[in-house]
Formats: sequence, structure tokens, C-alpha cells
Amino acid sequence: MSYSAVFIAHDFGQLLFKSKYVKPQFTLIANGGWGTLNNKSQHTGVPIKTMEKGYYEGGLRISHLFAMESMGMKQGLGIGTFYRMGAYASAKAADNLVFKLDYKISF
Repeated sequence: MSYSAVFIAHDFGQLLFKSKYVKPQFTLIANGGWGTLNNKSQHTGVPIKTMEKGYYEGGLRISHLFAMESMGMKQGLGIGTFYRMGAYASAKAADNLVFKLDYKISF
């Protein structure tokens, strides 16, 4: 087995409004991965997909849509959306789109 992955993110910080509980932070994200698996026949019972052609996705995350601070701990809840591209993308555009919840804690 051999693989490689790249994860790139650029956080723009708090560009917009900021209130006591809403402190949105925008982040652009690009991810990529490549890999192979030797002896696939030995892995039975579990469907295995490899990334010989490269797996790519890009997205936008908005962190701290709802933010709290208590006892020196900062918490934030946000959302993100990612889109799969490249050789492993589905023909139906909606199947390439995924939404994720974002929860951050910092001390």
C-alpha cells in the first residue's frame, strides 16, 4: 500500500460582522489524494476503493456561526460544503456535493 495526500486551507478570519454569539470565519479548502493497494484480493468482505487516478475535492467552511466563550474555553459551531471533482466524480452533480458540521474548541 502506498498513498499520498495534500490538505490546503486558507482561513480569511472574521471579515464580516461580529457580535457576542455570531463570529463567522470563512475558510477555502482544497484536498487531494493518490494511492494504490497491493493484494486487493486479500481484503474480502469490505468494498475497497483506491485512488490511482487521484481524488480531489474543494470547499468552503464557515466556522463560528454560533460561538460561545466560558471558563477560558472558546467553542464554535459552523457548517461546510465540499464538492468532489476529477476522475472519481459522479455524473450527477448532486452526488458530488456534501455538507458537514464544524465544531471547534480552543483553550
